Amino acid sequence: MIRYECLQLLASKMTDQLVVTSQSGQRIEWSHLSRHEGNLLVGMMGCAIGVATGLALALPHRKVIALDSDGSVLLSLF
Repeated sequence: MIRYECLQLLASKMTDQLVVTSQSGQRIEWSHLSRHEGNLLVGMMGCAIGVATGLALALPHRKVIALDSDGSVLLSLF
């Protein structure tokens, strides 16, 4: 299964979750697949996990999903 198919499956299951993506390929694919109000398409690499963690702490009643790439995760280690 390729990434686009995985994101299609995930998009079909979305209800009221908050989805945070970083500056990488999945951000573009996700913006085409999911148009709900809970999308936060962050335009910087290495920030999606931090932003998603902050949202999850600030809004404990909401489910937060972070879509990040391997390069963005490595960049956030610095």
